[in-house]
Amino acid sequence: MGNIGSLDATIGVNTKALDDAGRTIKDFTAGATNQFNSLSRTISQAKYLIATLVAGKIASEMKAYISEVTHIAGRYEELGIAMMTAGRNAGYSERNMKGFEAQLRETGIAANESRESLTKMAAANMDLYKAADLARAAQNLAVVGGINSSQAFQRLTYAIQSSQVEMLRTIGLNITFEAGYKKTADQLGKTTKELTDQEKMLSRTNAVLEGSALYMGLYEGAMESAEKQMGSMQRYIDNYKVAFGEAFQPAYLQSVRRKTELYKQLAEVVSSAEFQTSVKLLAEYYSDIEASVYGWVTANKDLVAQKLPGWVFQFTIWLDEFKLALIPVEVEIMRFAMLLDKVGGTMS
Repeated sequence: MGNIGSLDATIGVNTKALDDAGRTIKDFTAGATNQFNSLSRTISQAKYLIATLVAGKIASEMKAYISEVTHIAGRYEELGIAMMTAGRNAGYSERNMKGFEAQLRETGIAANESRESLTKMAAANMDLYKAADLARAAQNLAVVGGINSSQAFQRLTYAIQSSQVEMLRTIGLNITFEAGYKKTADQLGKTTKELTDQEKMLSRTNAVLEGSALYMGLYEGAMESAEKQMGSMQRYIDNYKVAFGEAFQPAYLQSVRRKTELYKQLAEVVSSAEFQTSVKLLAEYYSDIEASVYGWVTANKDLVAQKLPGWVFQFTIWLDEFKLALIPVEVEIMRFAMLLDKVGGTMS
């Protein structure tokens, strides 16, 4: 034990080098352990952060979705009022209008589109007892036009109201209204010029129904395909949103009323003489400050021109110092990346 050097020389082993290597390995292991522990803590904290962000995103999406269905259902309620008013003005009872709406929805017309179309039909003095027949015709023509039944129904009713046969041709219905006018006039013992607007409207409706009879059964056949069923699915989605959103209407109404009352009160506050005077004084004070700044710059433009390059130079120096301060941070990041690379190579 007393002659270690001779032992080293005898067996040819440098124990100091071994001790140094052992300490290096121990230090590396301890450093790697600390880095891994730090990384684990960072990952653990990141998990909570990610969970919080995800929860916030979900809450935001839910709020937006509830807002969407609430507005859709609110529109349905609004259209209901319009539909009942237009129907009453056209001589239909509330029971009649509800019945017409139910018939349209049974034939594949979405909730909001049913009420909107009935409102326009009633306002145009169309025969609402033919609405269900037109809806069934729209089902078949929708297949030809590559659209859903609600869209086809809206095109049909608009074409009848506006006498636009071009609109009908976009869904495969090639008819002329003039032949229908002649037929109606002969039945009534009139000339086509003597027909009233309502008689012409009825004639166009009948012409559309007669022309669309050639496509009878097309809807039922097309519903065997996935593509057509996918197109019809939108109606169910829209109706679901209306039904879901109806639950929020009472709270929605109260919220709107509270906001309306709040803005009424705010309008009174900002219209008061005291508020107007205070705002004017504040605006004048700001204007005076602005004028003072402009005045000083104008009066000292030579000084500003002289000092501005120095200010810019000082800013560039500060920016360079900031970049230099970031270098140690970048170095530490690189060292950590290299450490992970070494550990990964050792473990493999």
